[in-house]
Amino acid sequence: SFLIEGPAPLSNNSEVFLRTYLTSSRSYKDWLVCSDFSPPDLKEYLLKLPMPKFVWITEVTTKELIKCTNPKTEGIVILDATEPNTFNYKALIFAAYKNHQIKYSEKKDCFEDISIPLPSFSIFENLINYSND
Repeated sequence: SFLIEGPAPLSNNSEVFLRTYLTSSRSYKDWLVCSDFSPPDLKEYLLKLPMPKFVWITEVTTKELIKCTNPKTEGIVILDATEPNTFNYKALIFAAYKNHQIKYSEKKDCFEDISIPLPSFSIFENLINYSND
């Protein structure tokens, strides 16, 4: 909902692609260490960020960026997959889109916008592919 109602909402008629997957935080952080993930400051921040055993990751991208030889994303939302309360924002671990990091302030009961340099960055590539063969 922060993409629509947050401090830096998508403009009307925006066409974005959301790629959501469940992964272990260990797998995600292992991939971060081994990948050429950029920007380096965000990589370091995510590696130090405490996360539960499992997380939902949603990457926010465009048709152009996802079809590149090196697919990229413009934003990311990381949610605690182990948090049973889905009626508030306790599950939100990290969210950023374009040049905005979005945090939820429980004291103010609203989203806060933090300006950060955020160029497009690599998508997570360690997804397991299942086939029916």
